[in-house]
Amino acid sequence: MTSDITVPEMCIYLRNGIEIWVERNKAELFGRDLVAGNKSIVQINGQYINTVEIVGIFDPVYLQELKYRKMGMWKCKFETWHEREGVCTCYEKQNARKTQEKLESMKLTPEEREKSAQSLRKLRGKYGI
Repeated sequence: MTSDITVPEMCIYLRNGIEIWVERNKAELFGRDLVAGNKSIVQINGQYINTVEIVGIFDPVYLQELKYRKMGMWKCKFETWHEREGVCTCYEKQNARKTQEKLESMKLTPEEREKSAQSLRKLRGKYGI
């Protein structure tokens, strides 16, 4: 098992769909230069890029969400992605899971069942039922 040190990365996303991944601190410095409008052509990871081709600088989570939306997917309030015309069934799944958990917690052991039956017999005898 290896334990590699990972550096937080960000993506410089170009208009033609090319993704250039750089370290977060380099992306932030590059972003400042981009906002200041200092250069029209920049060098990133040995590649020369025209700044007008840059769509944005994104973190991986936002970029993934952007790609899902571009494919026409949508995210429900349960944070699950669904197809364009898909129907969200997350509530039903969650409700079914909670119901199952509740039923599991209500299961009585044989001793508890016998004790409950004895109490019921006493009540029936007391009231003549």
